[in-house]
Amino acid sequence: MKTLFAALVLTLAALPLRAELPPQGSFLLATYLWNEAVLPRSVLLTFEGGEMRLEFIHPLPLDHEACDRDGICAPSVQAATARARVEGGKLVLEDFEIDEAAAIEPSTLQHLGMPQDRVYTNFVISYLQMAGFAPTDTGFRLISAGTPVEFFRVTPQDAMAIIAVPVLYDESIAAMAGCEVRVVAPLLARPDPTPAEARFIRVLRGVRTMVEYDFEARRAAPALGEPTAEDRALAARHSATSRLPGLIAAIFRTPEEGGVEAFRTGIGLDMFRGDAQALDAAIAAYGDALPDMVAFFRHTASRGARPSVDEICADPSLGFLP
Repeated sequence: MKTLFAALVLTLAALPLRAELPPQGSFLLATYLWNEAVLPRSVLLTFEGGEMRLEFIHPLPLDHEACDRDGICAPSVQAATARARVEGGKLVLEDFEIDEAAAIEPSTLQHLGMPQDRVYTNFVISYLQMAGFAPTDTGFRLISAGTPVEFFRVTPQDAMAIIAVPVLYDESIAAMAGCEVRVVAPLLARPDPTPAEARFIRVLRGVRTMVEYDFEARRAAPALGEPTAEDRALAARHSATSRLPGLIAAIFRTPEEGGVEAFRTGIGLDMFRGDAQALDAAIAAYGDALPDMVAFFRHTASRGARPSVDEICADPSLGFLP
């Protein structure tokens, strides 16, 4: 009997572990991994079936030289794909395809003596491959060589809004160290936000619109290119659209002084050189978020002092969300 039991145990041990698909959707890295010599980039993983995509995203052009020279201004780049599964409590990746030319931060060869795929792509993969995997309420956690690495579920659109939070406050991405992801991602994922939360969510998604138009302005008239007068005019419109919420808040510091409509029929028309259609398009780009964004910028301006990183991490709305 003992011999039979031992044989059964050995047979069960030899059976392959049950493999499962990773959680489906997109997940944003919330753990800061970069050392001080590396310019930080945000990491977005997307799982579709058994396929994984690894992208790097940034609220400023990833390749600023290509942007300034040629108007190639990209906020994201796919750096690798792989087959992915969860097996025996670990994330297993195989059949990698790494894009060595992916423009993540092309200056690494000059400044660090290493190609960008080794500095960024291979480095991130080293944290993913065979890491202990545990689902969480907000995404999943990996344990790699004893280091916990957290990813939060997001939509790709909301990922851009989240990583723009440091830029919104003119703060160092390294100093924020991923706290914007840990605080903002769960808020954006709430299915039934309160009216106050919904208001701030509109602000955050409006910030993404600001970033998008900043990129469009850079593309339209590259700083080191030879833009035509028409290119420069288009870039000026995109730049004004990017700055629109803050401009209205700065011109009309209280609701009593005016707001979106007063801007539209007054100084706004001058800023858009009398092009009412372009001005209306700029206002429409923000949709329902614009009045909330104006109120938010008024609120932050009324604080006076520059917020600390700790204050932003504790409450990215800085009191706008009661």
